[in-house]
Amino acid sequence: MKNLKSVVGICLLVVGITSCKQQPDTFKQLSTLEGKWLMQTPEGTMMEVWEITNDTLYSGKSYSIEGADTTLSETVQLIQRHDGIYYIPTVTNQNDGVPIPFKLITSEAGVFVFENPTHDFPTKITYKTDQKNKLSASISGKINGEERKIAFDYERVK
Repeated sequence: MKNLKSVVGICLLVVGITSCKQQPDTFKQLSTLEGKWLMQTPEGTMMEVWEITNDTLYSGKSYSIEGADTTLSETVQLIQRHDGIYYIPTVTNQNDGVPIPFKLITSEAGVFVFENPTHDFPTKITYKTDQKNKLSASISGKINGEERKIAFDYERVK
């Protein structure tokens, strides 16, 4: 029994060290978001702006631009915590101004998937940086029992 406890303890230690080592690398990969991104829509222009605040925090803002009017749509914190990486948006006029956390569940080949299965919509937020000047984002989940997905395809301008 003592040997089993020792083996389990060592396995947990190895898993903990490995996840701590991988998490900062994954967080650094998200630095590809840094900059200004624009997307043209029939209603106007959408813009995302990302800044690296420090080693564990990136700050983002989304705007809609119609003519000369620029409106803040949401602010986002992308934060590395001891238990994972979180995408935390605060959407204007939604959720009573309360930030909603989405935890990073996968990150492979420039695709980052964040989920919060307890949120109404979206339950999943995906970012894909497959080219230097292209950024694809999407939100998805169920609305009235039907799976929905809204895609955002941005181009880097700065």
